[in-house]
Amino acid sequence: MRSEMKSALELAAVFVARGAGAAGGILLSILVARISGVKGLGDFAVLISFVGIAAILARRGLDTILIRLVAVSQFPRRSLRDWSLLLNGLRTVALTSGLLAILGFGIFESNVLGVSFDGSSIVVAGSIPLIALLAVVSGYLKGIGRPWLAPFFEIGGVSLLAAASILAAISLGYTPDLTGLSALFAMSAFLMLVISLVVLPRGVTIIGLFRPSSGTSIIERLEIRRGQFAFTVIALSGFLMQAGSFTIVAPFLSDQELGLTRAAERLAIVISFPILAIEPFIASRVARSLDIGDISRTTKLVLSSSFIGAAMSALPLACFLALPEFFLGLLGPEFIEATPYLRKLAVTHFGIVMLGPFIVVLSMGGGERALMWVSGVSLIVAAISFPLLSMFYGVNGFLFGYVVFALGRGFITCFLALHRMFVKPMTESTPGSHLV
Repeated sequence: MRSEMKSALELAAVFVARGAGAAGGILLSILVARISGVKGLGDFAVLISFVGIAAILARRGLDTILIRLVAVSQFPRRSLRDWSLLLNGLRTVALTSGLLAILGFGIFESNVLGVSFDGSSIVVAGSIPLIALLAVVSGYLKGIGRPWLAPFFEIGGVSLLAAASILAAISLGYTPDLTGLSALFAMSAFLMLVISLVVLPRGVTIIGLFRPSSGTSIIERLEIRRGQFAFTVIALSGFLMQAGSFTIVAPFLSDQELGLTRAAERLAIVISFPILAIEPFIASRVARSLDIGDISRTTKLVLSSSFIGAAMSALPLACFLALPEFFLGLLGPEFIEATPYLRKLAVTHFGIVMLGPFIVVLSMGGGERALMWVSGVSLIVAAISFPLLSMFYGVNGFLFGYVVFALGRGFITCFLALHRMFVKPMTESTPGSHLV
């Protein structure tokens, strides 16, 4: 009984934290839309999308690998071994993200993506390392059993702080332009990285990034190398279902179309909020149950998560289907034109909620190779079809491709997860065999 009460309290805390992050993203979009209009929101969407994609490439799946390695550890929480894993991850990401920041600066300076407001290249270069490092911090916190704290160190938490900073600036009589809004986002990411030094183990400091660390085994180092490419592809595929797709289609849609679609996507993501809260809560539990071969407990976790998520998403889905004009009007009267986009995206995100927990089964139980192939094929198809559909059919073509991509990936993943759980169990008789 005490264990069930503790789990319920932890889940409630995760929902509150995830809710704060989701609210921060929506509030930031509303503020950008109100201040900069449809075109400004479109430009801001491309900038954030590019930063997110670059951060995924920089961390190369290390955040997800950290969750699994730390969660199944036989060592005490926050041990030297776990700290070494974290420090190695931060050091690797710091170097890679620095190189990608230089590349991002060049891309935005050349105006290839059509985003040309003052200072955009500097904001991109500064934000990429910060968001990438914060993702590793978030993964570590999930692994040690603090999933309610992790969301504050992701893009949602940064967006919440940025929105609060913008509101504070407005209350002081200063209304920032698009350059100022973007700069506040980058400054918020830096502040969250500073705050992370307080919640991380002592010894995890900026100086610690440049010191050699020990405590990780050969098997763990092999596991990190084996999973990096797979989890990078998986993360890119997942991000494409959120903001990442805007980077791909930016050269093929007008600023007006990008702004309207981004507005609809930001509202529709409210529907998928439950899965954003449930996945980090069950990730370490699924990893542990698969590690000991308890398939029945894994099944219970996944199915209950799917049903709970669907039940929670039903109300916002009904609201967006019945009153889309009202909610889009909160961003400004010019955004009501995105009504059909919101309806399509709302139904899509409801499907994502129901299918989302099955991804955890593969990613936490050593099935990342199968998930990588699904995600990789999906990425290739999306990278080719999204621009083509956008060129020939505009926004409606892009949204059609988006719906097929998101739901198709979800159904295939669900099938693979069920197959691995019941037909070909992931774990052998020896606990932890999926890590070898």
